[in-house]
Amino acid sequence: MRYKRYLQSGYAGLADPAYRRISAWNQLPPAEKGCVVELALERPDLSCRELTCYIVDNEHWFVSESTVYRILKSRGLITTPAYRLMEAADQFYNPTTTPNQLWQTDFTARAAPHQRYHESLENVRPADAYWGRQEQIVAERQKTKQLSMLKRRKNHIFQRLQST
Repeated sequence: MRYKRYLQSGYAGLADPAYRRISAWNQLPPAEKGCVVELALERPDLSCRELTCYIVDNEHWFVSESTVYRILKSRGLITTPAYRLMEAADQFYNPTTTPNQLWQTDFTARAAPHQRYHESLENVRPADAYWGRQEQIVAERQKTKQLSMLKRRKNHIFQRLQST
């Protein structure tokens, strides 16, 4: 290929051609990217997964968790999680006094488990799964995704027709 360009244009033909990026039909529109950032600033307590579920459930347009992460990371809104390191001790703080006494180490999460979205439950809260709302929520999200993709595809085709 380069050789053909060399024969046709000489040394100038060996230079890489100018690359014009064509936007993909399923690319998130700028207005929706701005909405992701606004919601992240309004709700800093939500993780990328929780923010994604919040957008799909409440704003009624689809965005993937990885897209939310990329948008927030590019704007410097994703920080490394703060880990609290625990050092091992030589002995337990409350040592056991009888051979069969039970003890445990309690790790608490920042949110109650029933309020968090769980990937194993198709990003539905455990309380929603328990009360039988999981199938309805997943179906509504799938419908929102299909409608969002259809709208983005139509907008992409419309923009391409306008640019020609």
